[in-house]
Amino acid sequence: MADPASSVPIDPFQLLGGLLALICISFALYGIGVAQAYVFMFNSKNDTIRLKLLVAIVFIAETLHSAFVLRLLYYYTLNVMSSFPAVSIIDWSVPVRTCRL
Repeated sequence: MADPASSVPIDPFQLLGGLLALICISFALYGIGVAQAYVFMFNSKNDTIRLKLLVAIVFIAETLHSAFVLRLLYYYTLNVMSSFPAVSIIDWSVPVRTCRL
């Protein structure tokens, strides 16, 4: 008996369209975060060095996250879009992006 999930046709353009929309929203929020970090670093003269370091670490982590998301978008839209079976293969940047400390 065939697997019911395998009989449902999947349109890769719908999957990647949703991914693109969410990544655009993610980068808009990243831009807001960059502006907030910039304003905080130059206007936080009375804050402790620990707080400034925490903001810098979060900013670096968010920058790395955005780089992995951009690489994921590049991989799925430009490298494997011509081959539908390749879209179902998980790229190395997905597990790296979702790992927990």
